[in-house]
Amino acid sequence: MHDVIINATPVGMKWDVRLPINLEAFNFSTLVAYIAVLDLQTELLKAAQAKVCMTTAGNDMLRARIKLITGFATGAPVGTEISGCQ
Repeated sequence: MHDVIINATPVGMKWDVRLPINLEAFNFSTLVAYIAVLDLQTELLKAAQAKVCMTTAGNDMLRARIKLITGFATGAPVGTEISGCQ
């Protein structure tokens, strides 16, 4: 079993590509995450959601990076929440 599965590659972004992981190797407590921001449901994300895993298609990471970059650009301390930055 795996606790965390992170895909930071383009592997699996096309419907006909086989994944280099056994989809049976995770359960409901596994976090499945993509580093790239995706607007699509990959086979990996669909399989994880079918097993009621926690998933992210990269949008959570993007929002966090935007907050950090905005704070840096405005001179705010690292991690400062910037109003209106979602």
